[in-house]
Amino acid sequence: MILFTSISGYINGIAVIIFGLLVLLHNPKNKANRLIALLCLSVAFWAISWAVGAPLQQKEQALFWTKMLNFGAIFIPIFFLHWILALLDGEKEKKNRIILILGYLFTLFFAAFAFTPYFVENVKTNFYFFYYPKPGILHPFYLIFCYGGLVGYAIYNLFKKYKQADDYKKIQIKYVFLGSVLGFVGGATNYFLFYDIPIPPFGNPLVAIGFGLLTYAVIRHRLMNIKLLIGEVLTFIIWIILFARTVLSKTYEEVLINIGLFILVVFLGCLLIRSVFKEIKLSKKLLEQNEKLLEKEKCLSRTFGQIAEERARRLENTYMRGTDYDLQMLKMQERVRELQEKLKRRVKG
Repeated sequence: MILFTSISGYINGIAVIIFGLLVLLHNPKNKANRLIALLCLSVAFWAISWAVGAPLQQKEQALFWTKMLNFGAIFIPIFFLHWILALLDGEKEKKNRIILILGYLFTLFFAAFAFTPYFVENVKTNFYFFYYPKPGILHPFYLIFCYGGLVGYAIYNLFKKYKQADDYKKIQIKYVFLGSVLGFVGGATNYFLFYDIPIPPFGNPLVAIGFGLLTYAVIRHRLMNIKLLIGEVLTFIIWIILFARTVLSKTYEEVLINIGLFILVVFLGCLLIRSVFKEIKLSKKLLEQNEKLLEKEKCLSRTFGQIAEERARRLENTYMRGTDYDLQMLKMQERVRELQEKLKRRVKG
């Protein structure tokens, strides 16, 4: 279980860093993208601290990394809630603003005590680990207010928005909901041993899967371009493989070769992603220009249609007036003939 926790911690940390970069590089100016990048950074901080601290057999070092991982975990719920509200365009609502302010205040309060015995009292041994966190007096309140309150409120907003959303937005919310459930349920398995419940943290790998689904939901909604998605995923997989090769190198020469190869591939991969992204931006720009031209054509068509309709109306009015005039002339001619007949009859009589 120690090796499993350590390896899954490294996998989770590297995976969420990659996912955060994927989202952030698409649109750094978008607030929701920046928030999920902060969320990924917090999860990576927690996961890598787990990976480093799990196999340690020195109590002081294990206690330090235990406090580090809890410090990273403190910020996960509030960043998650803030991202969900920004993603669902609910951040500006008065009630949500108040909840966010209170959430950040609670988060900063717990973070201030993260390295004190009030949050993590000590480390202890159990059946699965050499040393495992022993919670302080504030830790249960953190679980209730942050994980229960903030994460629960974020899930509630997802359900509420799902009922009002169109079909396309509903698909995105489903991915976000599934990714959130997998990520938080997987991460929650770490807390059983905190309170001497004999359930090991077997759900850790679900964190990477959950954040993969969150990233897919954001990318699919924002970009909808499979070419870029596949290119980036393959590029990052190659980076991970080369990074692993560098770490596992046995000789100094292998380290130098692998580092040089890794730097070269990272550089080429960045150029590839950048060029594909520019191509997509150009395509989107041309598409927007075409849409504007089509809109102008529609406006002109509506204008010409209105002009044609007005002319037709005028012709119709002219025709109707001409018809009325002809009818009146016919009536007058008929009246003249009648008067002429009467005059003839009088003259004969």
